[in-house]
Amino acid sequence: MADLLTDARALMRLERDLRDFMTCGDEEVDAGWFNDLALRLYRWHLEAIPAYAAFCAHRGAHRDNISDWTAIPPLPVTAFKQASLFCHGHERAAITFKTSGSTASKAGEVHYDRTSLEMMDLSIELNARRWLFPDDRRRRILALAPSRETAPHMIMAYGLHKLMDLFGTPESAFLVGPQGPDVSALIRHVEEARALNQPVALVGSSFGYVNLADGFAAKGLKIPPLPEHSLLMDAGGYKGRSRELPLEEFRALIGNIFGLTEDAMVNLLGMTELSSQFYDDTLSAIQQGKTPLRLKQNPRWTRTRIVDPDDTLRELPLGERGLMVHVDLTNWAHPISLVTDDIGVREFGGFRILGRAAGAESRGCSVTLEELAPAKD
Repeated sequence: MADLLTDARALMRLERDLRDFMTCGDEEVDAGWFNDLALRLYRWHLEAIPAYAAFCAHRGAHRDNISDWTAIPPLPVTAFKQASLFCHGHERAAITFKTSGSTASKAGEVHYDRTSLEMMDLSIELNARRWLFPDDRRRRILALAPSRETAPHMIMAYGLHKLMDLFGTPESAFLVGPQGPDVSALIRHVEEARALNQPVALVGSSFGYVNLADGFAAKGLKIPPLPEHSLLMDAGGYKGRSRELPLEEFRALIGNIFGLTEDAMVNLLGMTELSSQFYDDTLSAIQQGKTPLRLKQNPRWTRTRIVDPDDTLRELPLGERGLMVHVDLTNWAHPISLVTDDIGVREFGGFRILGRAAGAESRGCSVTLEELAPAKD
C-alpha cells in the first residue's frame, strides 16, 4: 500500500470514498466498507501523526498487524491536552477548537484543516436532516449559546452557525452574548414567530436551559407557548455546570416553560474531539409514526463500543455499563478512535449515556506523556 502522506492520489481516493460512503443509500452499503475506510484512515494517521503513532506502538499496534476497526487502539481524549494530534505534513490547520479546561488542567486543542471542516459540515448536514429536522421544515432557529464571533474556538458555535445556514429562516439568531442570555430578545422572537405562525427550533447546551429556567423562576418571567411544529434540542449534559436534574425532571421543567412535550425534544452528544454528532431517535421516530427509543443513534460513518474501564478496554456485552469508545471516520485529520470519560451502555437500537467516569473508572481514559513520545533510537 502506498504511503498516503506522500501519495496525493491515494489520499484523494480516500477522501472520495469516504464521501461516497457517507452519502450513499443504505442498500448500497457493503459490510466491509466501513472497515476498509477505517483501516485506511488509521494507517494514514500512523504516518502523519507522530504522537498517535507512538501511542499505538506502546499498545503493540502497528500498520500491518491491525485488520479490523475494533482493534484500532482508542486514544484517550485527555491526550489532546498533552500533545499535538493533527496530521502534520498535510494541509495547514484552518481553525482550532478548544476543549473545556479546569483549574486542574489546561484546555486541549483540536485542529481542523479545510478537508476536516468539509467532512464535519457534511456530517452536520446529514445528521441534522435525519435526526433534528426530519420533516424538512425550516424554522426560526434560536440559539441559547454564543456565536462564533463571541466564542471563535467553541465547536458548538461553529455547528450552530451551520444549522442556521442549512435549516434556519432569515430571522434565526444567537441569543447569548458576553453578558449572558438575552431573555428579552428570546421573548420578542417567540412573540414574532407566533404572530407569523412560524415554527421555532430552540438549540443550546443542557446546562444553559437549566440556568435559563432558574432565571425565569427568580424573576417571575413567562414566555408564550412556542408555535406549532416547534422543537427543542439540548446538547450534552449539565453536571458540574449548573444544578443537576434527573432527565425526566429536566424535560418536564423545560417543557413547561416553552409549552413543549418530550416528543418535541431531542438531546445531542457532541464533542470537540469528534467531527460527528449523536442524536436521540425521538424526532425521527415520531416523524415515521414509530415509538421512539430515546437512545443515541450512530450515523453510518461512526461506531460506538462500550468497554471495560480496565487497561484491556475489553468490549462489554449489551446492557453492561462501561467507558465509551467512539470511532468516527469524519475525524479526517486527527485520530478516529477515541475513548472518552463518559460512562454508557449499549441497548438494542442505540446507546445511552449514564454519566462521567470517576475514580477507578477514569484510569481507562487516561494517557501518559511517555505513550505519546516516539521511541528513541
